[in-house]
Amino acid sequence: GTWTQANGVLSWTVGSMTAGSLAAVTATVKTATSGILTNYVVVQSSGPDPDTGNNAFTACRPPYQ
Repeated sequence: GTWTQANGVLSWTVGSMTAGSLAAVTATVKTATSGILTNYVVVQSSGPDPDTGNNAFTACRPPYQ
């Protein structure tokens, strides 16, 4: 796949996937300041999605020094 970065947002295009398949994306980032790191993930498809309730996830990490 390919990725882009704009205004602190990383975006990946994974490419074509079959129903039920999995993809993993790993990013290593370095923050400019200390504080809570929030990961917000959204997925979308060009095809029909029978369960749009599982297309977003948020995780917060403890403050980094």
